[in-house]
Amino acid sequence: MLSYNAVFTMNLRINLNIKNSGFMLEKGIFMNDLTAYLKNITIAILIIFVLADSTQAGEVHLHGYGELHFNAPTNADNELDLHRFVLGLSYTFDDQWSFDMEIDFEHAFEEPEFEFLHLDYAYREELNFRGGLLLMPVGQLNQSHEPNLFFSVERPYTEKNIIPTSWQEPGIGVFGQVGNGIDYQGYLVAGMKADGDDGSKGIRGWRSKGIESSANEVAFVGRLSWSQPGLQVGASLFHGGVDQGRDLDFNSDLTLWALDFHWTQSGFDLRGTYASSSVSNPEDLNAYLGLEGDKSVGDQLGYYVTAGYDLFNGKKQRLMPFVTLEHFDTQENVPTGFLNKEATEQDVVTVGLAYFPIPRLALKVDYEQWQDGADGERSQFNAGFGFQY
Repeated sequence: MLSYNAVFTMNLRINLNIKNSGFMLEKGIFMNDLTAYLKNITIAILIIFVLADSTQAGEVHLHGYGELHFNAPTNADNELDLHRFVLGLSYTFDDQWSFDMEIDFEHAFEEPEFEFLHLDYAYREELNFRGGLLLMPVGQLNQSHEPNLFFSVERPYTEKNIIPTSWQEPGIGVFGQVGNGIDYQGYLVAGMKADGDDGSKGIRGWRSKGIESSANEVAFVGRLSWSQPGLQVGASLFHGGVDQGRDLDFNSDLTLWALDFHWTQSGFDLRGTYASSSVSNPEDLNAYLGLEGDKSVGDQLGYYVTAGYDLFNGKKQRLMPFVTLEHFDTQENVPTGFLNKEATEQDVVTVGLAYFPIPRLALKVDYEQWQDGADGERSQFNAGFGFQY
């Protein structure tokens, strides 16, 4: 057990950090950002969670991932970024109840957030229950996006701009396996909330991340996948209101669906995703948000295909040259009376090399060539490493 002296020492250090950071009130206004204080609290909680009960060793499991990126675009400064470090903890109460969570410390702890946090009840293989802050089961990467699971330094842009990975919402639902390689998930979650001053940027800014999520509108999200040796295919759907019960005389719903596949055989690796979304009553939503001209909300579309070949096929290490062809548009169609921003249409070709000395470690380098619908062009060189533990 963690001793009282250890807990006292940790609390003392936290209090000293608070004092030294200049944390104070003056005229009712915080003089210093609370981020430093929250960082200390978070770290202390995690340490206590791991060490609190050593008599039950084996029931607490540590997991997560991390990645470092170097980006050299032609239209901006070069950047070296500790992009993500994710710390996860899982706890098994008994044969049926379990708890799992991950905290994502993005950009060297500049943007900490819960990636997911949920409680599971294992009833039987065909039917299990889950509730909490859930990663939406949409596309290939939103639930499984560790850097050793894909080849490029950056995640495919369709999985960021059309499917807003990482995408988490609070909710509850069921999941299971029904035989013959068929898996399903289905959840009721808090719907997204339409917001922002430029609808052409897409829906990424509509995520709640579980932060006081508006729950006047409930959404359904589900996924059905079929797996066989060397092949997996999946279909996903998200549907729910984005007006969130605000005093409006209309309803606006977001419908997002995706299809994906992953095929491997004799060193060859082929994978891809197609995703599309639309918003009902976009004209009324534009009027409410004050969006005009080329800043309208609209339909979105994206897809990519990645092909690679393992030069070390059959060995423990993998060396994967690959190419990704990608197209996405966060403003594919707009309602009558609004303008389509041509630059939102993007075509990206990525050519690269990924080396896996062990399955959980990836060293990557690639080159991207971009072209948008307004004939703008740019390129970017990327390098980095990622690991999963």
